[in-house]
Amino acid sequence: MKKKLDKKGLTLLELLFAFSIFLAVIFGVFTLYSISSKADKNVWESSFVQSLTSKAIQTFVDEIRTTNYSTVGGYPLALASTTEIIFYANIDSDSLMERVRYFVDGDTFKKGITKPTGTLLYEYSTSTEEVSEIVYNLQTPVGTVFTYYDENYNGATVTSSMSYPIFLPEIRVVGISLRVKQNSLSGSSIFEIQSKAQLRNLKTN
Repeated sequence: MKKKLDKKGLTLLELLFAFSIFLAVIFGVFTLYSISSKADKNVWESSFVQSLTSKAIQTFVDEIRTTNYSTVGGYPLALASTTEIIFYANIDSDSLMERVRYFVDGDTFKKGITKPTGTLLYEYSTSTEEVSEIVYNLQTPVGTVFTYYDENYNGATVTSSMSYPIFLPEIRVVGISLRVKQNSLSGSSIFEIQSKAQLRNLKTN
């Protein structure tokens, strides 16, 4: 007696069930990939922005430390406010002092450089200032970026900053603090990087 073969295939319901499981697996894999990619992107963006901000602050510290009398004899510091500072320093390979300006413009931290022009009689023409954007997405309102300290500051027992208006000849230490958003999106994380620099050429002790 021959055994009767069961030629019954998958029902439509079974096919739909299998297909739904397949879609669920694909959706799960895609969701995990999307979450992982977003997390990696956030980590990369955060690291990049922090690295950029750290580099900008270190450059500022290196330059402000060497501030000195200008090529035309002007005092080393020309302006000192909470969001802008102007000083003179030789920041390139020549023998002349550049007029260096760090300032806040909206949510961007910028740097302006004015080279002295002329031959025997030098002058600083602000119309020739070259401005570059160095840090973006500052936390707004920005608040105090630059803080100033006199000769009494020692970082331990005396830590108070100078009060406004600032008397330029009394400044001996300059502090900088930047609060930066990871990106321009609402709710993005915020970090703060700070540093201080002593004006070496103005030391009195």
